[in-house]
Amino acid sequence: MDDIDIPQPNPALTAILASPRMFELVRQRTEVAKVAWQAIVAKRSRRLAASARVTVGIGGKNNDRPVGRLTVGDGLGYGASHEFGHRTSRSTASGRFVADNGKRRRGVRRGKVKGAKELKTVLRSMRSM
Repeated sequence: MDDIDIPQPNPALTAILASPRMFELVRQRTEVAKVAWQAIVAKRSRRLAASARVTVGIGGKNNDRPVGRLTVGDGLGYGASHEFGHRTSRSTASGRFVADNGKRRRGVRRGKVKGAKELKTVLRSMRSM
């Protein structure tokens, strides 16, 4: 068996990872995830779907490769609570948080609204691509 000397870090691998083509491939994959997320996210006002942004930068363990980032809900007060859920307390009688006169209602039901987890669904579906 021959002894093969592979330098560390490998210059060929470094050249491939730092190439403009690799940046374009990462951007394309992240754009596919963005479109898939926009297709399944709730669309009452369409602002949440329109808030998706794709950025590509240098990252990874050694900061030596392109990393795509899909940011959703940026600038919206409800983006994170839609995705991850939130605590709630509503009146069991009317379903409202407070009465018309501004006082808290009795019989308040407390609970947790489950998050939609659409981003997680999209990222799981990207594994098989």
